Amino acid sequence: MESALVLLAFIIGGAAGWLIGRRTGTTTPTDTTGLVPAIDLAHAQGRVETLDAQVEGLNAQIAELRNNQLAAERVDALFKPLQQQVETMSQQSSRAAADRAQADEELRQRIDQLREGTDKLTSTTQAISAVMTNSQVRGQWGEMQLERILEFAGLVENVHYTLQSTTNDGSGRPDCVLLLPNGGRIIIDSKFPLTDYMAAQQETEPSRIDELLRAHAKTLLDHCKALAKRDYAKDADTVEFVLAFLPVEVLLSSALTTNPALLEDIYKLKVGVATPVTLMPLLKTLHHTWQKHEFAKNALKIQDEGSKMLERLVRLGTLIAKVGSGLKTTVNSFNEMVGSFDQRVVPAAREMRTLGLTAASDMAEVGPVDTQVREVRSPQVLEFPTQPESEEGNSSQSQG
Repeated sequence: MESALVLLAFIIGGAAGWLIGRRTGTTTPTDTTGLVPAIDLAHAQGRVETLDAQVEGLNAQIAELRNNQLAAERVDALFKPLQQQVETMSQQSSRAAADRAQADEELRQRIDQLREGTDKLTSTTQAISAVMTNSQVRGQWGEMQLERILEFAGLVENVHYTLQSTTNDGSGRPDCVLLLPNGGRIIIDSKFPLTDYMAAQQETEPSRIDELLRAHAKTLLDHCKALAKRDYAKDADTVEFVLAFLPVEVLLSSALTTNPALLEDIYKLKVGVATPVTLMPLLKTLHHTWQKHEFAKNALKIQDEGSKMLERLVRLGTLIAKVGSGLKTTVNSFNEMVGSFDQRVVPAAREMRTLGLTAASDMAEVGPVDTQVREVRSPQVLEFPTQPESEEGNSSQSQG
């Protein structure tokens, strides 16, 4: 744009210079008739007008070009931020594309890891399912879960509960026995039915799932009937019901879904059903009861030891009183001996001195003992003070 303006200005300047030269230059030699100068003048005048018109046109073009340049500059000024935004968006889009590609790669890796984990979980689940079909293994796993709950509740084995201990009459060996502070016992059995429930989890048909869950509820009821037949409650120290422990909450909830009256039928057998959620409050209550029982035992021991200590204090007071009485007797005997010494020995010594007998040293002066032995209160007063403590202190000081 600027080069075009320079070129037009150069052309206009050249044309103007040429016109000026034509106007101020030497005239063309004319012939004798005088017609040639007139023709040249008319011709030059026409050319000047043509050039003036061209100059005006060029000036108009220059003005238009300048206006276009200003408009272009305004447009550039308006579109420059938009261009910067477009460039920024392009850069962001490139970064977003790179981040998306990286995220897609990470997602693919996560999906692969999840697939591998799912495969391992499926294999582990199948292995557990195969193992848990064995009733003995299920019982051992139930015992482990029960023992963890007992420890979490703060109970101590062989103090608050026993595992695999034989009943007092030797008729059974329950999985766990809760020991009550008053000597009672609560029997807990950790075996539980699982086969029908696990089969229901592998089914997809609703009718078949419902059939298997009903079978699971019936199996649970049959299991409680078998516990009732063991008659653990016949032991004199055993509570009249036994608890069937289910280590998984859903084993009970799924059975109740198909048979809402299941718990009522079980309770009629004098059998209770406990899950981790329902067993924990019972164990916490038992732990609290044991603590209260221990506190009561300690209080009785403290009371007994306090009574013994009081008896010892009374005995010590009696002995002190006897020693004080003996001291009084000794002081009285000493004072009598001093009196006899003054009345009988001292005059005889003076008489021997007057007769001319001498001794290596003078006789020491012997006087009576004036210190009084402090009286000791009787043991009964130790138990029931008869005067305020401040008065006791003043009385003690006066006696001292």
